[in-house]
Amino acid sequence: MPRPRKVKLIHGMPIPESRTIFKPSGLSMDNLSMNTLTIVEFEAIRLIDAEDKSQNEAAALMKISQPTISRILSSARKKVADALVNGKAIHIEGGDYKFVSKIFTCPACKSQFPADDTAMPQKCPKCNSTGILASNDAV
Repeated sequence: MPRPRKVKLIHGMPIPESRTIFKPSGLSMDNLSMNTLTIVEFEAIRLIDAEDKSQNEAAALMKISQPTISRILSSARKKVADALVNGKAIHIEGGDYKFVSKIFTCPACKSQFPADDTAMPQKCPKCNSTGILASNDAV
């Protein structure tokens, strides 16, 4: 019996519900093939490619291992590349994930990290600084 899939942490809805399909302009959806990108794959691309985090940083934020995020990222990039090269639509939906309710920021090293509960963390996991702020309090 295989091990159950680990739930990945997502830091807020990545895109508005009304924008979950991206397609080449000028073509109707009737004439297009579609690649489905999971929300977990979208989050991996967002963290690593758009926010320029390392795979280790992104894996820590999502509470998964670096090899796992590497596999997720590879799958996501192949789907995006296939859509761009072959003129396919991309639909973003699904996956094994859970939203993180609170993100904290360390003013000293500027790193952001989730907390497992709603209590304020005592110190930064990266630099051990103690001046942690809730992200909506960070400037």
